[in-house]
Amino acid sequence: MKTYNKALVGTAFLLAAALANAHGNHDEAPITRDIASSRGDLVIKALVAEKKLASSWQKGPEKNIVNRATPAGVYWVISYENAAEKTADKRTLYIFLDELGNYIGANHTGQL
Repeated sequence: MKTYNKALVGTAFLLAAALANAHGNHDEAPITRDIASSRGDLVIKALVAEKKLASSWQKGPEKNIVNRATPAGVYWVISYENAAEKTADKRTLYIFLDELGNYIGANHTGQL
């Protein structure tokens, strides 16, 4: 479990750098729900390509998108359900993006 989380954190840094380059101007307005959804899909594809997630995750439908406000700022949580996942507590994956769409992290708990 810890190895898996470390792998996701490592991937987070790579994806955050890539998405940050796409948003060089940080004076941009926060992303919309539709853009958050598209970015979440890109993160899933990247995690599958890096073999951090099984290929069945590419077929996992988006379950929910919420915008959370915290003292540190606003962020998006996109959750995906994968019925093909054998372990019940691994069937939902949560992708976290900042308000500009930069990748923050991913896990199966939903807690940032």
